[in-house]
Amino acid sequence: EKQATRKKQEEEGAREDASRAAEEERKRREEEGRKTFEAMKKKGQQQAEQNKEREEQQQKAEDHKMKKSKEEEEGKRKQEKESSNDGEASQTKEEGGVAGGPGPVL
Repeated sequence: EKQATRKKQEEEGAREDASRAAEEERKRREEEGRKTFEAMKKKGQQQAEQNKEREEQQQKAEDHKMKKSKEEEEGKRKQEKESSNDGEASQTKEEGGVAGGPGPVL
């Protein structure tokens, strides 16, 4: 009887040890999974931030390019207008009139 009781106690102890070990393994895997998830989440957030920064930089560059192009276009128009006005004024003077006046003096 003593041997049978001792054997039962040993078996029960072994089952408890196995159960405890399984529970610890489950907790370890759960924690590992949580850490992996958190790392992936953090990486995703960093990627999103980098994408946002990249888009903002591209938008700034595009805006700057458009502004510069617009300024150049306005400069060309202004220069063309001035040279066109100079041409009219000199033409009027050549005809004997006053720049911007009614026309040649008769």
